[in-house]
Amino acid sequence: MSVDTDLIAEIRSRLQLRRPNADAVLSVVNAFANHVEGEGNGPFEGIVDSATGVGKTYIMAGLIEYLSAQPTSRNFLVLTPGRTINQKTIETFTRGSRRSLMPSLLSQPRLVTSENFDSAAIRRAIEDTSQTKVYVFTVQSLLLGRADSEQQRKTHEYQEGLGGGFYDVLAGLDDLVVLADEHHCYSGPEFGRVIEQLHPHAVVGMTATPLSRDRGKVVYRYPLAAAIAEKYVKTPVIVGRRDDRSDEVTKLADALALIKAKADLSRAYAEEVGVASVNPVLLVSAQDIAEAQRVQKLIESDTFEGGNWIGSTLLVHSELTGDEKERTLAALDSVEAAASPVRIIIQVGMLKEGWDVKNVYAILSLRTSVSEVLTEQTLGRGMRLPYGEYTGIELLDTLEVVAHERYEQLLEKRGILAEEFVATYYRPIVVKNAAGESTVKFEEHTVDVNATDGEATPPASGTGDSDEESDVAGWSWATTTIVDQTTRENEANGAARSSKGRLTQYSPIPEREPITVPQLKVIPRAATTSLTQIADRTPYVLLGVSLRDEGRDELKRTLMKGEIEGNVARIEVHQATSRVGASLFDVPLETTRQDLIRRVLTSPWVSARGVEALAASELVDAVIQGMGQEAQQYLSNFFEVAARRLLELIRSHLEPAAGSTVFEDELDMRPLEGIRATRRPQKADTPDLFEPDYAYNGWAKHLYSHAWFDSSPEYHAARAIDEDPGVVTWVRLLRNDSPITWTHSGTSYNPDLVVSERDSTTGETIWFVETKRDSEISSEEVQAKRTAARTWANTATLLMKQHGLSTKCQYLLLAERDVLDAAGSWSAMKRLGT
Repeated sequence: MSVDTDLIAEIRSRLQLRRPNADAVLSVVNAFANHVEGEGNGPFEGIVDSATGVGKTYIMAGLIEYLSAQPTSRNFLVLTPGRTINQKTIETFTRGSRRSLMPSLLSQPRLVTSENFDSAAIRRAIEDTSQTKVYVFTVQSLLLGRADSEQQRKTHEYQEGLGGGFYDVLAGLDDLVVLADEHHCYSGPEFGRVIEQLHPHAVVGMTATPLSRDRGKVVYRYPLAAAIAEKYVKTPVIVGRRDDRSDEVTKLADALALIKAKADLSRAYAEEVGVASVNPVLLVSAQDIAEAQRVQKLIESDTFEGGNWIGSTLLVHSELTGDEKERTLAALDSVEAAASPVRIIIQVGMLKEGWDVKNVYAILSLRTSVSEVLTEQTLGRGMRLPYGEYTGIELLDTLEVVAHERYEQLLEKRGILAEEFVATYYRPIVVKNAAGESTVKFEEHTVDVNATDGEATPPASGTGDSDEESDVAGWSWATTTIVDQTTRENEANGAARSSKGRLTQYSPIPEREPITVPQLKVIPRAATTSLTQIADRTPYVLLGVSLRDEGRDELKRTLMKGEIEGNVARIEVHQATSRVGASLFDVPLETTRQDLIRRVLTSPWVSARGVEALAASELVDAVIQGMGQEAQQYLSNFFEVAARRLLELIRSHLEPAAGSTVFEDELDMRPLEGIRATRRPQKADTPDLFEPDYAYNGWAKHLYSHAWFDSSPEYHAARAIDEDPGVVTWVRLLRNDSPITWTHSGTSYNPDLVVSERDSTTGETIWFVETKRDSEISSEEVQAKRTAARTWANTATLLMKQHGLSTKCQYLLLAERDVLDAAGSWSAMKRLGT
């Protein structure tokens, strides 16, 4: 077994794996390969220790894709610790479900569950060694030597459809790979025997909290500190009181005050950026059922906060039965829905592994110390991002942990709290050895983790869809912040009041020329390449220049001269000083041009799509442009050389792009004409000093009277654009104005600005402009978005040409240093950006 780094890169692109998840796949594959090559005893065992909320399901999908693409395995058993994770995993491999990854999976695995395993069709699938199978079962359903449930009996008893017992059939597979989700749950000897007696080829565990005895099996670790620092999860803020009040009423009131403020901010944010609002939820952990019932009764009473929370609680515990249990589980499953009335979930040890709703915004543990909350699964229930990414609004990007301890006690133990977040981990890096072969080495990474006091907390104001960090000194998104309740509540209420300002609507200014932008759909194919992915024509022009300069239009002549020195005669070869022109053919340039285009279109990397012919013609024309006036002469006589070199160049550009996003041939042009609204106060002009909380007026070419921004580079780029004489109109884009899909699963993003400029020579160009901090510009996500956006712009240009339009689309990525170095010049920004 070898490590195919190209395959891993392709899978990462196709599944749009986050960087740590791709690292996890590479680490497991590398450890597995080392085990096989070293002829290790027994099955391979490895554990992925990855922070909750980063996406362990994607790691499992990536491993299935990799191992099924090799001769390694076609059979994968996903073990789950309970109903919740089991159902979620089934949905992952079910086409059409909201969690489904099937459109991105080349392996297209056959899903086998407790509902369908005992059929003849499944038996045929198992016997088909070319088909990938994924078996999703709870570990309890496979327990040996017990008949506590019908399911346990069914998996071990003889099944006529299978021709044997299901467990025995699994144990007879020599390529079975066990993927143990929440691996730490299988510490009991019974669970261990379930895995051991399957005699698997490999066992890979997934967990955020590995057992101490299993530390030696960890092949990849991605700590929570790193996930916070890289903005894959919320930032926890620990809230404590300065006084001695620690009764239940006070704690509940404290937590709900923050929930109310977050709800106001969430509504305002969703309204401004045009997305569905998320309802913030408080998760209360009680010690026992009696305490949980007492707390629910308190919250649902008329005397608690005037009865404002009546009908908003959901109680979850292990003794629920019958219809009540089903109603509770249904309410729990729909807690993210806009129509859900649930704002407070009270649970007793139930909501741990696998329960992964995104709208838990505060956690209150009534008796447990904060250090225990941070080390157990409870914290993980609130770490996922409600809007899929950081909003730029601090209170919407944080999880409040309402502490049992006083604020001063928390400060005294902040060093201990910081230690709860493991800060050192090792990243796998692919390097070339002396023989030019790809090998994997591991590089140490350390996250700077501190538990700061509330003085470092950034202001909680602002609305927008940016992920810009706060500029407040001392704040770091990798920080665990400790803040007192009064300060935090004042911040939250102040931000909430700002969000309730008068909503002002803005319509396009009739006198300004509208901008019409293309809309494209991504091709829902797992892996593909397209000539539209080649946006830069410069290498093709240079190829033409190189071919021209090789001087193939002349015959090289050699002169053989005989010389005698003493008794020795020798022949010497010299370059002839006179040259004779080659016998030249004279084929019409258009004929060789069309032949080159056909050669490109019949290459194995190009699909038979209409837009490909346009893209091929542009690449060929770029080569001809480089040849200049000698193009006809050169192609007449050295066509095969030109074709070979052109195809080599195309292949070198398309191979790294395999699996990245390409777009359909359908073009939809839509004007930007919608009404936009914000509660931000207005500024009458565009001063040098940028403040993020204002809507700015004073533009000469913006389609609307006012524009608002999330960062200083974005604002100053807009000022330069507005002052450029070649610009006709520009718009500060909001969410869904002009979305560019950059993943096969449909994830899209909007650039910051769209600019229409007109030139008497080149005609109209529509620029889509994105600004990023210097620290972000080289990140893999930003570069992946850039790649997709350039393909998108190139495809749009070709399709508009096909429809008789001369408008061109361009994408420009600007670092903050580019904006600064351009010194207010839009032309300079176009030269500096990428």
